[in-house]
Amino acid sequence: MVAALRRSPLGKRQLLKAARHVVACRKTPGFDGLRPQALNGKALGLFVSQVHRQLALGKWRPRCARTGGMKRASQSDRIHAISTLADAVVLRAATDGLAHVWKALPASIVGGRPDGNHHDLVDAVTRFFMKGGRYIFRFDIKGAFANAPFDKAIERLRALTDRNDLVDVIVRWRQKQGARFEGLVEGAPFAPLLLAVLLADAARALELLDGSLRVWLDDGVFMAQNEDTALEAERLLQLDLKEVDLELQPQKTGQHLHDSGSSTPSPFHFLGFRWRGWTTEPLPKGVDAVLDELHALASSPETRNRIEERWRGWVSAVARRDSRLQVLDDIDERFTKEIGEPCFPWGPYDSLVARAEGVALRGRQARPRARWLHAPGTSGSSDAGKRLRAGAVPGTASPKAPTADEGAGIPTHSNAAEAPGAG
Repeated sequence: MVAALRRSPLGKRQLLKAARHVVACRKTPGFDGLRPQALNGKALGLFVSQVHRQLALGKWRPRCARTGGMKRASQSDRIHAISTLADAVVLRAATDGLAHVWKALPASIVGGRPDGNHHDLVDAVTRFFMKGGRYIFRFDIKGAFANAPFDKAIERLRALTDRNDLVDVIVRWRQKQGARFEGLVEGAPFAPLLLAVLLADAARALELLDGSLRVWLDDGVFMAQNEDTALEAERLLQLDLKEVDLELQPQKTGQHLHDSGSSTPSPFHFLGFRWRGWTTEPLPKGVDAVLDELHALASSPETRNRIEERWRGWVSAVARRDSRLQVLDDIDERFTKEIGEPCFPWGPYDSLVARAEGVALRGRQARPRARWLHAPGTSGSSDAGKRLRAGAVPGTASPKAPTADEGAGIPTHSNAAEAPGAG
């Protein structure tokens, strides 16, 4: 038995870690009908032991994945794969085992990295505008996951790792799917890594220019110091994408000259955000989406926790400037008018803003709305409320004003009619 177990490309600990991730994220069963909710406590341990034994004895057989449709506002549905839970755990563990490949890829490719956070990219654009940057090349890769060549991606992946056993696991699963899915199979855990491998050469070429590149999956921005550099970045990217059978999406790609002194929203957006001057604000459609989800808060604790996690991210990305709490004020007021009660009984400021700023809070129990929160139907004109809207957070120091090289003297603009939306 010991000799047989050594044949497994994945250990029990790797599989258990992957299984916990899958169970936490998945809500839908695969063709096997097994629901993630059924895997809790001992059941999860027994499930992982069974999968590990199948791998160790060479009896693991990939199964066909279900076809799912990702609903997108004002856009066509995007097809993605819903694998069985056993396959999902194996693929997640294999992808985690290939995490070392990210070290060989350009740092400008953030989407898919184990520690990647798309709010860091949004913040990078904001800092660029604060320092007086103006030229933006915004791009989107057309059908990246569906059109990218899987075989070419695997060939390049093998050149970056000696864990061919894990690569073979991915290949076996992909071969089982056949022509039911295209390219890298969107929804598969390994898809972001394979896409990053294919985009590596293009990213390296753009990093040599006088500018800054940020890429999140198939979306990206190149922040240039002048117009010629921005145009050269577009030309190089088009050439490098042809080498991997990809192309830019014309409707979402273009050159933009940003005016940090303008009070009108930027004509371009990135990862669900746009800019008014150098102040970040979410897209209106994101505002509508979060209001829809907030309606479910009172009846679903699970939804409450999920929304709270997303709000922390929005606060971290949006509420760092002079308009720190304006977006939360707006959405809280709109929600109160529609529902008749605040978004969170303990108030978004002390629970969400403070956590985003690293303030330790004691307990998660609901408590009366904080005194600095304006009551429904009032203007919120208390001294504490004014201080918060000016940028102060309970238990933290007031935000430092930008220095000369960080955008001092650049006009700021309030996010008066916006609220946090999906990133």
